[in-house]
Amino acid sequence: MASTPPKTKSFASSFAAGSVSGACSTLLFQPLDLVKTRQQVNNLHHTHSAIATPAAGGVFRTMADVARNENFRALWKGLTPSLTRTVPGVGVYFGVLHGIRQVAMGGDTAPTPAMAAVFAACARTISCAALLPFTVIKTRFESGEYHYRTVAHALRSMRKREGFSSLYSGLWATLLRDVPSSSLYYMFYTASKEKVKGIVSDEDKLKYANFACAIESSLLACMITHPADVVKTQLQIDKTHHLGTVATARHLMQEEGVSIFFRGAQARVLRRSCVIALSWTVYENIVDFLAKFV
Repeated sequence: MASTPPKTKSFASSFAAGSVSGACSTLLFQPLDLVKTRQQVNNLHHTHSAIATPAAGGVFRTMADVARNENFRALWKGLTPSLTRTVPGVGVYFGVLHGIRQVAMGGDTAPTPAMAAVFAACARTISCAALLPFTVIKTRFESGEYHYRTVAHALRSMRKREGFSSLYSGLWATLLRDVPSSSLYYMFYTASKEKVKGIVSDEDKLKYANFACAIESSLLACMITHPADVVKTQLQIDKTHHLGTVATARHLMQEEGVSIFFRGAQARVLRRSCVIALSWTVYENIVDFLAKFV
């Protein structure tokens, strides 16, 4: 019986697999990201937008409101900057993660949960900081409060009217969301996948088990880091940029209480669970496929 070929150790293969998985998940689940942003938009700092969706209501009600008040295609607002950010971003993340793991561990040795968390934190910090301007633009497109024609128009407009620093609005809040989220997720995922290997021997069933591990691992990571996501959204759609991360969090707490920090959580958890599960499943299958030819 032929043995399963080892996964390729090519950085390019990891980058390509990560980019493809990121593009697939972004195309499928962009409406959930828009819903999350619309539910998080807080009008304490902004002029009310005629098309902004109220925070009240569930995921599907918000989707219906957007489709009715605008049009069905509006659910994919922000898709272009999201793809611009996600495709290279996921590729960079998986590629850097692969490189760090190879340098630190060598071969196919599985890292400990703690090491997996450190590897993921380093990879996410690099990818997040490098592509933050597109994250800011994506959030503004989704909010319904800005009317940029294209990503290039948004870049020019923000640089001219708000300064270059506006492209890095919410940097610390974004890092506080993404770095712990990636660390916690990768730590849980690595540990649970190793346990599953000892229980499930069939290769086809193992892929489904890994999918379940990915969803399970993402749930806790999402809920723990969601308050930072709310603060990030407020900072990135704020035209004045007069409050920092801590001041914004304090202001939101004073005005609306603890519940504000979980606004849009349902949409984010649902989207993030689907995205992470799909991304990792597609990624691992593509890496396995490419390994046959490298």
